[in-house]
Amino acid sequence: MPLLEIIPHAGTGKAAIAAACDVGTKQGKTCIAVKDVPGFYVNRCLGPFLVEVSALAADGVNLEMLDKSMTNFGMPVGPVTLADEVGIDVSHKVAKFLSNADLGVRMTGGDISLMGEMEKKGWLGRKSGQGFYTYDKKNPKKKTISDEVRGYAKEFIKQDLGLEEKEVQDRIVSR
Repeated sequence: MPLLEIIPHAGTGKAAIAAACDVGTKQGKTCIAVKDVPGFYVNRCLGPFLVEVSALAADGVNLEMLDKSMTNFGMPVGPVTLADEVGIDVSHKVAKFLSNADLGVRMTGGDISLMGEMEKKGWLGRKSGQGFYTYDKKNPKKKTISDEVRGYAKEFIKQDLGLEEKEVQDRIVSR
């Protein structure tokens, strides 16, 4: 990860913050100082993003389209791949924690139980070989969506809005 969040508290001196930034910069990181609040910076971005992804899945957007829409938008990976890389269990914990924090409407509208049920099934993402994608042990770059996961995702659909790529992109980045 190129970003390094530096989280000072009230007693942290400016020299300590500067030293932490210096070490991070020497490691090739982009350093930002953030307040000590639930989720810091990255997870405050990731949480609403994942909530919207679950809302889009419930609105009939398939897993491949979720990923493709966002890579076409310019993101290095799509949200389904990102959840698998971070870990379904970790992604679910972050989304659940932030849903219970006082972050207002940006953590509403989705249903993170999508990932919670996956966690119960042991579908933890790349680290377990199965998440949204199934990962080939012989070829780690190869991934497919199994019929079982595809069926699970279809059960989660509440309504199929027939959304186009631009609508998917707009909803996710608007979060």
